[in-house]
Amino acid sequence: MSKPEVRDGAINVITAIGNPELEALISRTLFNSGNDIRLRAISFDEVITFCEVDVSENERWVIVASSDLLGFSHREFIALQQESLTCVLLDSTNVPTTSDAINALIATQIRAPMVHRASPPRRLVSAIGITGTMGSPGRSTLALNLASELSEFQTVTLVDSDINNATLAYLLGLNDLKWSDEKRYVLSPNFHLVTEREFSRDSLERDRRYIVDIGPIKNVNEILTDRRSSGRHQAQWLESCSTLIYVVKADDRSLAHLEQFLLERRNLPARQEIIFVLNQLGNSRWFRSHEKAFKESAPGAKFLLPLDHSVTERTRTQHTTLKEIAPRSALRRSIGEIARHIES
Repeated sequence: MSKPEVRDGAINVITAIGNPELEALISRTLFNSGNDIRLRAISFDEVITFCEVDVSENERWVIVASSDLLGFSHREFIALQQESLTCVLLDSTNVPTTSDAINALIATQIRAPMVHRASPPRRLVSAIGITGTMGSPGRSTLALNLASELSEFQTVTLVDSDINNATLAYLLGLNDLKWSDEKRYVLSPNFHLVTEREFSRDSLERDRRYIVDIGPIKNVNEILTDRRSSGRHQAQWLESCSTLIYVVKADDRSLAHLEQFLLERRNLPARQEIIFVLNQLGNSRWFRSHEKAFKESAPGAKFLLPLDHSVTERTRTQHTTLKEIAPRSALRRSIGEIARHIES
């Protein structure tokens, strides 16, 4: 059977969506916008087979999928992504309900990688950027306590770069009267805290470790192409840190955001190490299912941090670190494992 003729400029679309009403809406909208619907899959096995046989590197392809498709595998879906094939995963936070929203979603996914590749590669700096999902996954708490652990080995500067919700000074109970003349707070001889407005990436010192609280990431592609100052600011750190730690809360929404991040991470520097952390992990069967999903999805180095409300509340009320308030806690030991991985 001959392949259908592809119109000039058209995008080849594969839908892999379990919900028939949503699939029909997306297929109809994209077809009416001049794209070719090459496969409307009813199972994930059908997608895999089609990609192996029919997907050509000389054409542009997009797979629009949702996890409710029969036999759907997050790991295999992410593995399908390549230079000519863009994978778009729908979840509860980004399901389009109008024709304009559908076209905007696809256009964003297709356009962003092209813009990024046109940009010159950034020089990676010796800094560890800490980011993660939306919804308070414990990013700032990890940044504070990881910096505290690393200060055992060398001088560490903790940079609060989350310009929308800076919380590190709050966690330590600091106010403007406590800041030194040099606009940095000395927590110990080897541990300093500075805010972004008082810090320049050009002033990095080679003999010092930098931990940067970048803030949450909702969509990598949008950040890298954002023309606003806040977006450019976050993009500069994302593209320049030699190591990135991505923090995920142990719940369904955060895991869905992780899957989207994994699809978009190709736009980050190839030499950048990414460490994945699943935080606030309890002991129930519900938490174990999320732990399993996290381990199956996250590639490379990954760590688990236990849920410990008592210890974290004590550190917040006493404005200190785990090292000071609970040196033998399981949570501190787990963060220590991340520190040793970084130092190794």
